Amino acid sequence: AVAEERLMAQMQDLEAAFAERDRIARTLSTALLPPTLPKLPGFEAEGWLLPAGDGELAGDFYDVFPVGDGDWVAVLGDVCGKGAEAAAVTSLARYAARATALHDPDTARISDVANTALRSDRSDLFCTMAITRYAAANTWVWKAHAR
Repeated sequence: AVAEERLMAQMQDLEAAFAERDRIARTLSTALLPPTLPKLPGFEAEGWLLPAGDGELAGDFYDVFPVGDGDWVAVLGDVCGKGAEAAAVTSLARYAARATALHDPDTARISDVANTALRSDRSDLFCTMAITRYAAANTWVWKAHAR
């Protein structure tokens, strides 16, 4: 009876630990994505993330933001891997792209800077990104693909 009680207590502790892990993973995954996407003139932007497994941090991300004069940049990326390391690389890629775009919205430049940041990171994980810039005044779209 004592052994059964101990086993039940261990199972409850394990269930609680998995529930906490899932909660932390959801919180971190949500923090790596924009809370809402902006309203774009002439476009409807929507985004969502469906993780492949429970309790795992995904390496997928997206972002859409203004870069001045009615222009917009959209970034869509996927880091190879799961877990905390993938989340760290995801954060580095997304914010390197965003910070660069706010200073210089040229898609090739965004790709170059994000690639440099990723290559200087200690992780062996890689990231594939698609970067698009919409110029409202000219209705032009530039794109870059980085890997």
